[in-house]
Amino acid sequence: SYIGGIVYENNGLIRKCSNNGYIIMVGGRETGTIGGIVGLNANAGIVDSCISNFGIAFEQSVGQFSGGVAGIAGINKGRIAYCINNVPMLITTYGKTYGIAYDNQGEILYCIQRYSAEGSISKDNTGTIKSSIDISTLSYYSNNKKIQLTEDAMKSDMTAWKLNTLDGTEE
Repeated sequence: SYIGGIVYENNGLIRKCSNNGYIIMVGGRETGTIGGIVGLNANAGIVDSCISNFGIAFEQSVGQFSGGVAGIAGINKGRIAYCINNVPMLITTYGKTYGIAYDNQGEILYCIQRYSAEGSISKDNTGTIKSSIDISTLSYYSNNKKIQLTEDAMKSDMTAWKLNTLDGTEE
């Protein structure tokens, strides 16, 4: 199952939105994925220019949550672009939390991940992560390759150029 802070399943376009609310899990044993904006971003789905500030709480009555939580999408099969995850994710006994998408099978482009308990933009990535940055680990993603950046590199003009272009190309 999927839970989204704004939309359960997206097959179209979600643009310029933000989620500042909370998702509260109550009840027995749960499985699935939770996204701050969308639970499942389907193949035709596009999430563009969105910001996630959402919070998640698990009540003590939740027996076990065997799924994943991410700031933008639980599962991404489409495209996520120009989004920011500001959620300070926490590891709980109920599940693991990740950055932009818990399971990325599509594209993540030009996104910023501010916090991640697991230090990753996506737990399972069989798709593409390009021109995105994980501030929590000082990592830059270039064509699916995670590059560890030093603090000095983060302050450089080259890093800004790469983030504001397609990995430094004119495309």
